[in-house]
Amino acid sequence: METAPAKKQFRADLVLSRGISAFFQNLVPFLLLSLLIYSPFCVYTAVVLSDDLTLSSAMRLFYVISFGGLIAQLIASAAVMHGTVAQLRGERATTLASLSVGVRRMFPVLGVGLMVGLAVMLGFMLFVVPGLMLMVKYWVAVPVAVVERAGVSESMKRSGELVAGEGWSVFAIFVLLIFINVGLNQVLQQAWNIETLSLSEFKGYLAVSLAISVVTTAFGAVITAVTYHDLRVAKEEISPEEIARAILV
Repeated sequence: METAPAKKQFRADLVLSRGISAFFQNLVPFLLLSLLIYSPFCVYTAVVLSDDLTLSSAMRLFYVISFGGLIAQLIASAAVMHGTVAQLRGERATTLASLSVGVRRMFPVLGVGLMVGLAVMLGFMLFVVPGLMLMVKYWVAVPVAVVERAGVSESMKRSGELVAGEGWSVFAIFVLLIFINVGLNQVLQQAWNIETLSLSEFKGYLAVSLAISVVTTAFGAVITAVTYHDLRVAKEEISPEEIARAILV
């Protein structure tokens, strides 16, 4: 009698290992992809800083970087996820194809990002723990919107279903990414004391800050895409080819 193949298990360590491998194997195209999407905000920042910085222009720059950067992060994440799924299948998606996916699925991804952000913020306002729980629950809502072309509420519901039973593993992945982001920002804060910066030093500070955003966006998108991929493979026993077929179009 033939024995059934062992069911694949979802493991945070394997997600991180495969995610790091996929990121560095595609380091240049993934960073280029993120940089292309961030480029309008980089150009705007350069234009503003090329002139004398006033309080009003500094405030406009702050809002553009804060809100515009969030939009760019979500679009770049969708685009990098396309390339990551291709990598997991043993193929290599072109930068243009991945960029096209990010742009085409911009509005559902932005909708998911907005609703998840509001839900998590309300959770943190109530107590910290509900915010963390919602963050974990909706961790793969964006890749669901990208790969499965689901709407906002459907993506959030589907994310909850995929994460159910694997919350601690997903939480471990989330914590690692937070440590990386906090660590890089601490390095930035140590290198520049923002309270005593001259204008020229402030320009350098913003340039490095944007560069960190490009890198962390690409890396975070890769890890999230691998998380989604491995959750589906483990819980639904779906093949990587079937997942890739849904997105590589």
